[in-house]
Amino acid sequence: TSPSSSSCEIPVFAQIGGHTGTIWSLACKQDAVNENVWIVASGSLDGCIRIWRISGILDDPEDDMPPLDYQCIEAEGHRDSINCLAWCDQGLVSAADDNMI
Repeated sequence: TSPSSSSCEIPVFAQIGGHTGTIWSLACKQDAVNENVWIVASGSLDGCIRIWRISGILDDPEDDMPPLDYQCIEAEGHRDSINCLAWCDQGLVSAADDNMI
């Protein structure tokens, strides 16, 4: 007998890009003013941190695909792969292979 296989379907709201290397870390938080806005930071092997302000994810659940809007800023400062991201009260903290925080 062969092992049974099961599939897990995860809804995809949208695919957004911009990194030139593999994304290694993500940190997400809900906007303090608008609960329909999420702030997502992505860190990559390309040494870049992108901060995404994404809205439209929690629109009407009856819609098949909610309208999605996003803005992105690129943060600079590291010279090597980003390994870790975390939101704190003061903002975003990052660590990278350049031994910098």
